[in-house]
Amino acid sequence: MQDQKESKLSTLQGKRILVTGASGAIGSMVVRILDEAGAHVILTGRDTIKLEEAQRALINDSKAYPFDLLDVQGIQGFLARIVAECGPLDGLAHCAGMPLIIPIKLIKMPKAEEVMKVNWETSFALAQAFRMRGNFRKEDSRIVFVSSTAAIVGETAMSVYSASKGAVQSMTRALASEFAQENIRVNAVSPGFIRTAINDKYYSMLSEEQKRTLGSRYPLGFGLTEDVAYAVAFLMGPGGRWITGVNFPVDGGLTAI
Repeated sequence: MQDQKESKLSTLQGKRILVTGASGAIGSMVVRILDEAGAHVILTGRDTIKLEEAQRALINDSKAYPFDLLDVQGIQGFLARIVAECGPLDGLAHCAGMPLIIPIKLIKMPKAEEVMKVNWETSFALAQAFRMRGNFRKEDSRIVFVSSTAAIVGETAMSVYSASKGAVQSMTRALASEFAQENIRVNAVSPGFIRTAINDKYYSMLSEEQKRTLGSRYPLGFGLTEDVAYAVAFLMGPGGRWITGVNFPVDGGLTAI
């Protein structure tokens, strides 16, 4: 009986979930974990080769649709195409994003606008398109945005990035209220420092003192991409049925101290 309960809590059997940023470090791991849980994953990202590689490794039926989310005006048509070919979606995991670590005195407005567009405007456009009639399963659908603890904890040289992710978190709460009548749960997952190739390169550039300072902020150490992916899968699954409007920090204790 215990094994049956655990199976029910972890399964996403037959769920059709769109994952953006599926060619990136976090997005590709989200794809893998959702697939292992039984979902039919629809992968999208800009890197066609990486998308195809990720798709070939999956167990369940899946499809890959290369697309550049910077084409915000094209997002509605993009989702319409996916739904026409695959059927209504059970979930959307928006993992695509753009980091930026630059002191405010050095940031040019076009770059700031690009970061806001990638991190917030695409989130808004995807949610709006997902909500359209026929694009989602009316019984119970989920949207999970990948935000960041940078929206919660002040970080030097991350003002624009923090603002873009803060906008996602605020929008998550508002959409949770607005979409509840449609049985769409809307939540955000906010990772702290995750061990990815990009972050490892950044870490290698720090002085030993800076490394010690950064490490001291994480009681459980730095995170892995699967830590984020399991959180997304939980919110997509049966355990997330009564959860909406939540910002879920996955941060090794960063925001607890």
